[in-house]
Amino acid sequence: STPTAGCPTFDVTPTSIPLNAVGGTPYPSQTFAVPGGAGTQSFTATGNLPPGMSFSGNQLTGTPNAGGMYNFTVYAEDTTGCIGGRGYQINVVSAEVASTQ
Repeated sequence: STPTAGCPTFDVTPTSIPLNAVGGTPYPSQTFAVPGGAGTQSFTATGNLPPGMSFSGNQLTGTPNAGGMYNFTVYAEDTTGCIGGRGYQINVVSAEVASTQ
C-alpha cells in the first residue's frame, strides 16, 4: 500500500487468505484488521468477490458458487483518514474438479 502523507504505514492483515475454494462449499470466514491504525477502522472491499460471498464490517464470509479466479482489495481507513490496503485472490473450482485433484 502507498502511504498517505503524514500517515503511518499500516497494512491490512491477514497477509494472505486461503487461495483455493470449492464451489458450493463454505469458505472459511476471514476477519481483517489493521495493527497500528488509529482508533476504529472502517473496511471496504473493491474488485471481484466470488459470487455467493460477501464482505461486511471487516469480515469475508459465504459460499462461493461460480468457478474462476477472483481478485479484490481490502482497504481500511482509520479515524485520522489514513488508508491502507492489501490485495487478495481466491480461485474457485467446481466440486467436480476438486474431487479429481
